[in-house]
Amino acid sequence: MAQHFTTSGKRRATQRPLQFASDASVPGQKPARGDRLLEADVQRSVLALLKQHPRVAWAHRFNSRVLDVPDRKSKTGFRPMRMSFKGCSDILGMLTNGRALAIECKSTTGDATDDQIAFLQLVNKFGGLGFIARHPDDVLKHIPMKESTND
Repeated sequence: MAQHFTTSGKRRATQRPLQFASDASVPGQKPARGDRLLEADVQRSVLALLKQHPRVAWAHRFNSRVLDVPDRKSKTGFRPMRMSFKGCSDILGMLTNGRALAIECKSTTGDATDDQIAFLQLVNKFGGLGFIARHPDDVLKHIPMKESTND
């Protein structure tokens, strides 16, 4: 079984098995058919693969959260602050040939938003490589280990 690391409450790294959506037992609900990867596990696996891939210069995870930050002018004392723009992919990077790389990670049943699809289309339109990864094998389909002549 695949393994990944997480931190416990004491900030000490501990090892636990990858969580599949079918592992979660909900009373009264039938278990999911087959093993579905959770989006967080897809992201971790894809990043690990990209770090080892010979055709990837760099790749990093980009958070797309909205945080409440202190604001003296606000009635509530806080205002929302977006960490990135709408539709920004989970993983951004660059291939060794200089092309931009954008990967949107999804669980096997997750759907991309219209903003995410529009961003991937924009990346592809201007010569980059953008795609949705539902499994680490999807990366190898889009970025083969050996460079082809038409790349």
